[in-house]
Amino acid sequence: MLRTEKPETVANREFDSRCPLEANDPALGRFLSLFPGAKPARIPIRVGLSPRGDGASERTTIEYWGNGTAIFSLTFPLYGVSAVRLRAAGGQRDASAAVVALVPNGRGFAVAVRFLEEIPRWLLKA
Repeated sequence: MLRTEKPETVANREFDSRCPLEANDPALGRFLSLFPGAKPARIPIRVGLSPRGDGASERTTIEYWGNGTAIFSLTFPLYGVSAVRLRAAGGQRDASAAVVALVPNGRGFAVAVRFLEEIPRWLLKA
């Protein structure tokens, strides 16, 4: 039997900014157990999805980073993408990173990447 109900929309009423981020996003919280050296961060970036060939990119924020790993959320699907380019929000330099973990969440995906080169200076300065 098919029920036709109006789906409940997800609203900001569920987000409590006083709570730690991992309490509001279980997908990001799962990564904290996999990457125990990750520290909280709020670093605005642009993620380039160049492996798709169309030059697509998305603005987001690195929520956690450490030990050569960055953790953030994206709304753009990354299925089949093995590498991305991370660029500081106002910067000219970017860094290659391999996608090492991907977990769906309500808004898109929680993503963990590992830098393919040394950790970029713009990230260390943030």
